[in-house]
Amino acid sequence: MLPYNNSSLPSYSASDQQRSAISLPNEPAELRRTDTLIKDAMQGDGTLVRELTQHVTQAVQNDLRWSTRLAERDEFINTFFPDDPKFVGILKSLKSNSEVYDSKTKQWAHFPSVAGGGETPYYQPLQNLCNTIQGHYLDGQESPATKRVWLDRHSKKPTSFTNAAENRPDIVQLLGVKEVWEKHLESLNDKHETRMTRKKALEAQHQKLPELSKEELKDFLVYWCRSDTPIEVQPKKFTSYSSREVQATIQQLAGYMRQIFREQHDRKFVFGLILFHDCMSLWYCDRSGLLGVKQLVDINQDGLLFVRIISRLSTISYDDKGWDNTMRLYRQNNPIFSHELDTKDLVDDFKDSAYLYKTHWVLEIQGKTYVTIRALSLSRAEIMCGRGQLVWLAVNAAERKAAVIKHAWSPFTTRGTDESQLQSEAEMYACTREDGDNEDHYIGRVVAHQVVANTRTLRDFRKNLQSDSIPVSEEQATSSPPGTQEESTHIKITAVTGNLFGYASTFTERQLCRMALDDYGYPLKRFLSLRELLETVRDCINGHEFLLSKGIVHRDLSPTNLLICPLDLETDDFEPHKVVGRLIDLDHAKIDEEYCKNPCTSDELPKMKPDELKILTKRLQTYFKVQILEDTEFEDRIELDPELIKAVIYFAWQEGFDLAEARTAAGDYLSAIIKSFTPKKWREIQRSAVKRKPPVVKLDDLRMFG
Repeated sequence: MLPYNNSSLPSYSASDQQRSAISLPNEPAELRRTDTLIKDAMQGDGTLVRELTQHVTQAVQNDLRWSTRLAERDEFINTFFPDDPKFVGILKSLKSNSEVYDSKTKQWAHFPSVAGGGETPYYQPLQNLCNTIQGHYLDGQESPATKRVWLDRHSKKPTSFTNAAENRPDIVQLLGVKEVWEKHLESLNDKHETRMTRKKALEAQHQKLPELSKEELKDFLVYWCRSDTPIEVQPKKFTSYSSREVQATIQQLAGYMRQIFREQHDRKFVFGLILFHDCMSLWYCDRSGLLGVKQLVDINQDGLLFVRIISRLSTISYDDKGWDNTMRLYRQNNPIFSHELDTKDLVDDFKDSAYLYKTHWVLEIQGKTYVTIRALSLSRAEIMCGRGQLVWLAVNAAERKAAVIKHAWSPFTTRGTDESQLQSEAEMYACTREDGDNEDHYIGRVVAHQVVANTRTLRDFRKNLQSDSIPVSEEQATSSPPGTQEESTHIKITAVTGNLFGYASTFTERQLCRMALDDYGYPLKRFLSLRELLETVRDCINGHEFLLSKGIVHRDLSPTNLLICPLDLETDDFEPHKVVGRLIDLDHAKIDEEYCKNPCTSDELPKMKPDELKILTKRLQTYFKVQILEDTEFEDRIELDPELIKAVIYFAWQEGFDLAEARTAAGDYLSAIIKSFTPKKWREIQRSAVKRKPPVVKLDDLRMFG
């Protein structure tokens, strides 16, 4: 995105190009699978023409349905827009200006007096009023840090579009100065007029308007990368949050906020406004979801609050507006924050870029400085309620060593009534390795991780602001809520039907976490040979078995989480078969601490005497032969290994059992395990057991790891 010295950052394109090549001269012909080679989706400018309509369809619906909440108006305003005695003077000055305030009607000038407004201009007066309030608050003391402008785009944009990125807010606050943006956006309008004229001609021939060109899309990316606060204008009066029309308007605003998250990767949260005729609804969005006010602000009757809100949105610091001060754009001599880009060069810097996949960020993790080389995954950047995970290939600035950086908003899990604990992926990786363990277990290897300070969504951003779920719509009020938690989760993950705002889930606090992994690789679908595929799958299976031995369930197995990792990225004679497979992405993994306990090496069982254990062991051996092996070719030929018996008794044991109850429970548990195998597999286990000395069924035969 920004000018930089190519020689200052290492390149790993050689091995990438190998994975797009058809010819594999070093591999035997029978191992070549050229039909499986997958072109790199992130190469070149392929991402520029991606579909950008998600933010007005199901993706936004998912976020809204499960995360929209409402807070008391005064508490919301006091939290985000602190008071200032200066606001009283500003309101008094505005009311004395007849161009701004109509003293006869006691309303802001040029605003429609009747809901609906007819043909009365609406957007231009609001734009002018916001800029006037901003100017009064700054009072000639404007600095580069506060150069923002409110612009009306509603009267300028075409009536229809073929791409969601072209659909812009009615009014938006942009970083920069008015003259630069008017010139740039006027250029966009000229292009759209040509497109719309052509569209009419094509419609007459029943043809579809072609997609945006790359240059047109880049122009829009400039706009979205500098968008600060969107305003959606609804000329009709606000009725209630259960109104379908009101919820559709909220959805539209959320789409703009989602688009800002998509394009601004250093954004922690976003503000937005909706004007229902003369009443303003305030909105805020972070990775824990959307938060609005229960009671709206009447911009005429509550003029002081209106001035306070617009003044604060126009002038508060970039950190208070949601920009991340731990992320800077790479420039060789002086890394800068994205909002510090020089206004004069702003358009060219963004327009001439290869979009966000090639943006170079400077990040610090545990005191180590990393510079991103290119993005590996940005598909979740726009999520308004979730991890919002970003993944980059980066280089350690001091060691000049490659690393993969993961940036995600990890959730807090509640334990008991008050205690909550951050569920960090890095901590899950830490559970897979003990001190002094240098063996390769084919799991991702974390070299640095950090929980970014002051980024808790509830404690730090929302200041513990209390909120409630949004009311269900008129349509949803007559239907029944999902019956079980599992059913709710399934609906949440798969699809959204019916109302967008019904049955919101419990609020989940999140915090920004970053980690660096010592593993750069390729998803399984990009294998170069059958040998490479099989070796990678073998290693990942070993990695999964190791996780199970630690009591960890991965819960997100997919081809994209099975990595092909080259053993040497920088060698010129890169050979495809020199790779190792690694199982990654423990975002959703769970650990069962009880499962990790190893009863099989213990000589004790809860409250059981040695003589009782000996009797119970003998009874279980008898049960195994009589009940399970009866009338089979292996009857009286094999027994249960003592360690297996001990494990079965341990897991079946409950406090208060006598010997008879313990034998029954252990027998039932053993039967359930054996029945989980197919008859063919059970026969194989028995054939293997009978060949041993002594002939026994072992713990490993039944796959009871640990």
